[in-house]
Amino acid sequence: MTRWVWKREPGLTARQRQIMELVLAGHPSKNIAADLGISQRTVENHRAAIMKKTGSHSLSALIRLVLAADPGTAAQSLG
Repeated sequence: MTRWVWKREPGLTARQRQIMELVLAGHPSKNIAADLGISQRTVENHRAAIMKKTGSHSLSALIRLVLAADPGTAAQSLG
């Protein structure tokens, strides 16, 4: 997983970091919600907050941010 990146991003909550890891692993919001026992809308709200806090306008921009933070580790966790 990508825990190394989110330790450097103090603006994200623990839940946001958890959801971020699942999003970057390719899990859809519906599955994330079921796995965490929360509503899909709550997951979508967290995703929106993550995008706003990181300044990302798309999932691909968020992935680029992760890769820029540490290319070696990010490539392993995303690949």
